[in-house]
Amino acid sequence: MQSIIQVLREGCGRDRLAVVADILSILGVSFAAVVGGVLTLTTTLNVSNLIGAVIISLLSLAGSAVVLVGFLAVSGWLSRKASNVWLLQFALWAIFSALFLLAIFAWYEMISSFRFSK
Repeated sequence: MQSIIQVLREGCGRDRLAVVADILSILGVSFAAVVGGVLTLTTTLNVSNLIGAVIISLLSLAGSAVVLVGFLAVSGWLSRKASNVWLLQFALWAIFSALFLLAIFAWYEMISSFRFSK
């Protein structure tokens, strides 16, 4: 993450463009996955379900970003405070992985609970 920020601050134009293109391609694929998932569940385009799924996905993305930043901050703080904290790092990774899986499950349950009308 620090290397991305460093490239955006100090890199040449080509490197900055490469980082921005990578980020936009990830966001585009994520958006296509959400929209494609909603459209495959129904034969008709129900705009309210589509907008609801996009809003929920964007809120989930924002929440995931907050959790990721918190995880990276705590991980960095732990590595600066002590040199041999591998057990704490493992516990932190396990908690982060569990939260990630819980978020995926909650998103799936929410999307699958939509009732599509014909």
